[in-house]
Amino acid sequence: MKKTIAVALLLAASSVMAHTNHVHHDAPAKGSEQKIDEVKALIQKARQTADEDYYHQAQTVLAQVEEGTPGAKLYQAEIEQYFHQFDQALVTLTKARPSVGADLLKSSIQYTQGNYEQAYVTCKGLFGKVSHLVSLTCVSQAMSLNGKLSRSYNMLQKMVKRSENAEVLEQHWAYTTLAEMAERRNEIKTAMLFYERALKLKPNDIPSRIAYADLLISQKQYDKAQQITKDYLRNDLLLLRYVRALNIQGDMRMSDHFCDLKRRVLNYEYKKNHLHYDLMAEYYFYFSTDFDTALAYASKHWQQQKTPRDARLLATVALTAGDEDKLQAIHQWRGQRQLEDKLLDNILQYAVLAYNE
Repeated sequence: MKKTIAVALLLAASSVMAHTNHVHHDAPAKGSEQKIDEVKALIQKARQTADEDYYHQAQTVLAQVEEGTPGAKLYQAEIEQYFHQFDQALVTLTKARPSVGADLLKSSIQYTQGNYEQAYVTCKGLFGKVSHLVSLTCVSQAMSLNGKLSRSYNMLQKMVKRSENAEVLEQHWAYTTLAEMAERRNEIKTAMLFYERALKLKPNDIPSRIAYADLLISQKQYDKAQQITKDYLRNDLLLLRYVRALNIQGDMRMSDHFCDLKRRVLNYEYKKNHLHYDLMAEYYFYFSTDFDTALAYASKHWQQQKTPRDARLLATVALTAGDEDKLQAIHQWRGQRQLEDKLLDNILQYAVLAYNE
């Protein structure tokens, strides 16, 4: 899952970044300064709509900006991160002026790539530079993925209760992080409550809406899943979840929306534009039942992104496709990181039972 997907940290960190990248620089050329403002506006639209065309436009404008213009490298890294050029984005950040925004973006990329220990080190460096809620959310997320889920979860909950007057974006990130933690603890009702609070604060946040829709579908709350996705069907991943909910209920409205989803997927394949391998994997898994193709895409997605949600996707598809090697690889990956995730454990335990019958 994009989370980029993903997931919540990725978008939330870049949103906070927009408020925290002010540093002193030499005065840029006036034209470049105006173009940076244009890039900033385009990226803001991209964050709000998850429409990648805005990122393409921002990339075009950014190419016209004078070398050394304040903010240019930071925005370049964010664009590279969006297009899953994670290693290149990290290189670009080494050339950016030091800032909190750069550190937040760096930590989000490290998280997405599954480098949780590195993310923890980066997040620790934020203390004293940003609000305590932002730094603690960042650190708690990283700690929770390194065998300290309960401690991180309790610590962040206490901090959120003391931060009712914090900025909206900061609270949103904290609630999304708590929702993800609660989900891994299999505290489903609590996770739903946190997702609701997060979306109330920032309704247009796509990653948390995707994660909440998945949770609702897993709990057979199909009407609610339709409700939270129906106004966001321009986003491929939310369209897929809307169609899934309709399909499970046998709703005849599914047909037209499915045709739209299928058209988008086939178009990506025709253009060889596979930015979102998770979309392709989920489409073939849930609608085509072509499990081998679904597994191929899920495996490619795993090469790019290694969050707990991505591990669950690969494990689910591998289980159905009968690929014991992939399941074993996920099991080893989980053990090496001491990752606590009851939902992933359930999938892996079911696989053990299924293959031992």
